[in-house]
Amino acid sequence: MGASACGSNVRIWRGSLCLLLLLGLAWVLRPAAAQTPTPAGVPWHCNGDRNGDGHVTVDEIVDAVNNALTDCMAPLATPAPNATLTYRLLEDSRITFVPAEGGSVVQEPLSGTFAAVRADSPAPNTLVAFTITDIAVQSAHYSVTGTGYFDVTTLAIPLQVFVHLEARINDAPIGMNGGGLYNTCDAPPTFRGGLEICGGAADRAVECTAIDSASDSGYSLMLFAVPEN
Repeated sequence: MGASACGSNVRIWRGSLCLLLLLGLAWVLRPAAAQTPTPAGVPWHCNGDRNGDGHVTVDEIVDAVNNALTDCMAPLATPAPNATLTYRLLEDSRITFVPAEGGSVVQEPLSGTFAAVRADSPAPNTLVAFTITDIAVQSAHYSVTGTGYFDVTTLAIPLQVFVHLEARINDAPIGMNGGGLYNTCDAPPTFRGGLEICGGAADRAVECTAIDSASDSGYSLMLFAVPEN
């Protein structure tokens, strides 16, 4: 009797799950006339309908899932395309240098700004994309300038920011890559959780894990930043 009851419960559970899936599919495929916009005052993150048009796209689903994972309460306004943002580094920003000849690791606080322009037409599977047009940050012994970009794709959950810099550190060219977690609650994007970007030379990539463990030479920029405007 116990085994039979268990098998019966499994069949009922599977049947209920199939019914729920069919109902969800029917809702998504319902005629356009039946798809009413999200009522005013209902945050999009409660139902995934970010722009309130009655349609839930893949990007909106990704945003909603990420918000649930990061305990996001509500998004802010998205910056207009081609709008220039000036980001100011926060207190915990720092540069780390690991020398090639086994010398002492140097770590210094960073301050300064960088400018970013939101891309007009992001690539497929890309939620946001910005071109970094002007880097002007410094520490006691290092000056960092250059350009680059950062973007967020839908290919990873939680969402990740990818950063590439064509930097010059004390006027030496350094190619740098890295990133950090992306929080969809903040628009324009903020980097209160930090971005780590690392490189060894113009033609030598270095993983941030190697810099953090001092197992390879190069630079690490740990940037905490928010837009000034």
